[in-house]
Amino acid sequence: MESVPKITILILTYNRANLVERTIKSVLAQTFKDYEIVLVDNGSTDETPTIFEKYKGRDNIRIFRIEENCGFAKGFNFCLDQIRGEWFGTVGDDDAIEPHALETMFNVLKNVDHDLTAINCNGVDSSTGTYSGIGLDEDQYLPLYKIVKYCDGDFWGITKTKLIEGIRLNTKIPGLENTFWYQVDAIAKRYYIHQKLITYYTDHGYRETDHQANDLPKKALLYKELLAENFFWEVLKKYNKKQFRERCLKAMHFLKATGGNKEIYKAYKEMLSEDNPGIKVKLHSTLINILSPEMLTQLYVMKNKAG
Repeated sequence: MESVPKITILILTYNRANLVERTIKSVLAQTFKDYEIVLVDNGSTDETPTIFEKYKGRDNIRIFRIEENCGFAKGFNFCLDQIRGEWFGTVGDDDAIEPHALETMFNVLKNVDHDLTAINCNGVDSSTGTYSGIGLDEDQYLPLYKIVKYCDGDFWGITKTKLIEGIRLNTKIPGLENTFWYQVDAIAKRYYIHQKLITYYTDHGYRETDHQANDLPKKALLYKELLAENFFWEVLKKYNKKQFRERCLKAMHFLKATGGNKEIYKAYKEMLSEDNPGIKVKLHSTLINILSPEMLTQLYVMKNKAG
């Protein structure tokens, strides 16, 4: 009978042959040894297959290739389907975890609470040398409301596999992984340790979601699909009204600027109005309502250029 690893580490990559091996080596250097690595090549056209070839035949590494790039969300869901471990964690293909990362995580189960089902830590941004996650400054339990209300930026962690049964990323909403993680966090017993156990390498330039930054039609389509994520909106409205209102305004802006679905636009407008926003938000909503699509597009472009 094949043994089941304690944890599965997922590494999804696309055209990062110059970076991904550093990620792989950081996992192989772990002091905690009861793990497996799942390497998934999401249709790379560079030398990634050659890099992966080096690791074929290892007992603790399984390698998969998706022949044609299917985007992050579908690739991530494919990774989730390959998990065999009791726990899982993901490491970006341009990032690296500290050698003691997994050991430190599992020691929390022994020393703090053996009933935990999710554990998080902080990381460091290679460009700034500062914490990648903000909003937390001490070890603590991390219920959903704290995550939504106080946390921003990048945190890293491990999660019990049983929590994601029946939960996957919505492939029509790229770049909004919180629609997935809020569902997980709602049922998790999560704990945060205020340590830097991962480095996020951000000084090499392009990230996969960067291409969407100035694409108004894609943003409008995203918010059209996002409207159906009821749990996501309920959580935001309950625990982070500021972000809830900002997202409603963004949805209205993108939909109006691109001549998007009027019914969807109306739904966001009503969501915002029902929340009884203050005068500033009401004025912003009114401005979006009266300006032409061309003016809204120009305003968005000008704002992006200004940074």
